[in-house]
Amino acid sequence: MIRKSLAAAAVLLALSQSVGRADLVTLDTVNNAGQLAGTGQVGGGFIVTSTNQQPAGSGVIQSFLRVDQQGSNPTEQGFNTNQAGVLDNVSNAPGTNFVHTIQLSDIPTVNIGGVLYREFLLDVNQSGGQSAPVSLNQVQIFQSTGDLGLQTFTTTTPSSSPLVPASITFTSGSPVDVFTMSSSSTHVYDVQAATNSGSGIADMFLYVRDSNFSVSNGSFVTLYTAFGTPTGQFDTTDGYEEWAVRQANGITATPEPTTLATLASGLIPLGVIGLRRLRRSEKVSG
Repeated sequence: MIRKSLAAAAVLLALSQSVGRADLVTLDTVNNAGQLAGTGQVGGGFIVTSTNQQPAGSGVIQSFLRVDQQGSNPTEQGFNTNQAGVLDNVSNAPGTNFVHTIQLSDIPTVNIGGVLYREFLLDVNQSGGQSAPVSLNQVQIFQSTGDLGLQTFTTTTPSSSPLVPASITFTSGSPVDVFTMSSSSTHVYDVQAATNSGSGIADMFLYVRDSNFSVSNGSFVTLYTAFGTPTGQFDTTDGYEEWAVRQANGITATPEPTTLATLASGLIPLGVIGLRRLRRSEKVSG
């Protein structure tokens, strides 16, 4: 009887210690050519996929955020704004063609398997190419009625033990959080992406459900992003990372039958879903 009670107590203790703790989920776009699906803490399902986007020059994509490591710091973070001196945003770029506010109408919609997504494009600039990925650990997307760079905010310092992702909280301006990828209470994602051909070439797409967004939340869209170690496996080693959007709306992407079968079965909520790799080309050079 005593043994049974002790065993039950041990189980309860283990369960109580695991409640509210996140698990680390790796989505490797470097070695997987298809779609990788995850579930955000806010905003539900999202998709990441590597890309060979071409063309990617002026008039085809609109860059809106560049972040770069400070000194030898293995992490970097920032969000798009017209204001200077914000986190690790590239300092000579605020309010220019590369770091600035964007509107909801600037972000294209993509139909994947009958579901509309908003599409964001990532260009990775790390030394070592495909053999040296960088870890994308956090994406938070907000809607607001103005530039959030004018508001006050706090950030969370990432940690591997306990597992806590980088994050941002705006303490003024009342923005609406429409998407948060990683959370210390659910999943912390390590989305691994690598440079294919250096700056100016797209490396990854992020798809967030269009149903998360609403015109009533405000026309300004702010994307906060964090890279490196912790909480990911790969730190930031070289140039800036850049977020952009394609300037063509109504883009259509149709998954292969294997994708639809996987989604219908519901057996793989996180993982690889087959999709043809999009071909890629030249992009805005830094």
